[in-house]
Amino acid sequence: FFRAASLDDAWTIVTRLFTTPWTNPGFPMLMVGLIAGVWAYQFIWESRHRAVLETRAVRVALAAAMVVYLLFFSAKGGAFIYFQF
Repeated sequence: FFRAASLDDAWTIVTRLFTTPWTNPGFPMLMVGLIAGVWAYQFIWESRHRAVLETRAVRVALAAAMVVYLLFFSAKGGAFIYFQF
């Protein structure tokens, strides 16, 4: 939004935030998987199986998954926008 070339481009970005369908091929399936994973984690945490999530193996696996996600899927974006001022 802040890097839009014109007001028309900025408006297009804002409208697509609320109108682009979830079935758009551009929507990454990885994001759907992450949302489902967080939902499942919360469901298990609130159930009687909470002790499973507190085991060392599960905690290490979750931490490793977070590190792998950050290494492979973190944004390679440009400089922070306010450095331009």
